[in-house]
Amino acid sequence: MNWNYMQVHSFGVGLAPFVGYEFQPWKHLGFNLEATLNAMLMTSEGYNFNRETAAISPGLRHYYFSWGSGLINARIHYRF
Repeated sequence: MNWNYMQVHSFGVGLAPFVGYEFQPWKHLGFNLEATLNAMLMTSEGYNFNRETAAISPGLRHYYFSWGSGLINARIHYRF
């Protein structure tokens, strides 16, 4: 019997850029709007494991890309 994949270690990088705008129409009262978007790339090495001979051999490299789950935030703020 063969196990087709055994993950040994993985590595990932993420990025969350944001854009914001602040509008201050009065001296103490203002508005703020921010938007973010999350992106992540992860890679992991695969290995094949033969249970009968206990042999480990290199397998496929896997890539995973995720895009989304952003956030939009609006605030009203008062400065003293």
